[in-house]
Amino acid sequence: MTKKKSKRNVRFKEAVQAISGEVGKGYGKGIERLATSDKKLISCNTPQRLTGSLNLDKALERDKRHANKNRWDYAIGYKSPQETERAIWIEIHTISEKEVSTLIKKHDWLKDWLNSDGESLKKITTKQNSTYSYFWLSGRGVRISRSSSSFRRLSKRGIQLAKKLVLD
Repeated sequence: MTKKKSKRNVRFKEAVQAISGEVGKGYGKGIERLATSDKKLISCNTPQRLTGSLNLDKALERDKRHANKNRWDYAIGYKSPQETERAIWIEIHTISEKEVSTLIKKHDWLKDWLNSDGESLKKITTKQNSTYSYFWLSGRGVRISRSSSSFRRLSKRGIQLAKKLVLD
C-alpha cells in the first residue's frame, strides 16, 4: 500500500521557492519569518492553517533594484476552512493619516513586484468571498476615521486596516 503525499503547505511554499534569489530562500514554516514583535499581531484559531511566511522586506533589502524602495513587509500562506490556500500580505506600520501616502507607495511597489518577479505568489493572491488579501496592521490601533477619504482610498485598493489580524 502506497502512502499519499501530503499536499499541506505546498502551494505557498512552492510559490515562494519558485522565485529566484533571496526571496526564494526566504520561506519559513508558520509565521516564523515575522519579527518577534510582529508575531503578536497575527493569530489563528487553527494555527495549522498558517502554511508559511516570507519576510519580503528583508529578502529584498540588498537587491539593488529594490533597496531604496518602499517595500511591503510580509507574505503569509493561509489555508482557509474551504481548503483553498492563498497568500496574505501584511504590512506592520503605524496607521495614521500621515502614513497613508507611504502605505500606498508600498502597495504600488508590491503590485509591480507581483506582476514581475513575484508572479508565482500573485497566482495565489486573490480576494475570495469578500476576504481581503492585503492588511495594514498596527498594535497601537487604527488612527484613520472610517468616513475619511484616506480610508476609502485604501479600501478601494483592497487594504484592510486593523490593530490585529485574527484568522479562523
